[in-house]
Amino acid sequence: YASDDEYEFVGREKYEQIRDHGTGTVETRWKRKDGHVIDVLLSSTPMDLDDLAKGVTFTALDISERKRAERTLVLQTEILNDTQHLTKVGGWQWDLARMTMTWTDELYRIHGFSQDDFEPGSMEHMERSLECYNPKDRPVIMAAFERCAADGQPYDLEFPFTAADG
Repeated sequence: YASDDEYEFVGREKYEQIRDHGTGTVETRWKRKDGHVIDVLLSSTPMDLDDLAKGVTFTALDISERKRAERTLVLQTEILNDTQHLTKVGGWQWDLARMTMTWTDELYRIHGFSQDDFEPGSMEHMERSLECYNPKDRPVIMAAFERCAADGQPYDLEFPFTAADG
């Protein structure tokens, strides 16, 4: 383990999980013989819950690459969010196969919505955001969306709107 505190934490956490769920799984860091520290996922399941002395099946999985990718994703997301906020540009993705829409944090802010205003993975984003536009502009916007969905035609539209929060 990278430290005595980490060793003690893992022991407490795993055996508490074993008591509560029958299996204990914890992410931690190990120091290899060469001194290099790696991220690992440890999992332990007793052969007999009533008698731990009968043995425990123990696995350790090196998750260093996954943890590195997670850290990179968090940093890149922070940069993207900061950049969108500074430039007042939001983005969204429309998954036609699943008929879902995902917005960036800045697009929520621009439209005056909270993420709590929408069911995750719904098309409610499109429906509710259209309400911000003048009723006479909505058919033009929908036609552009439909053309894009049908044949990938890009569109460039500009319309005034009133954010949901006024």
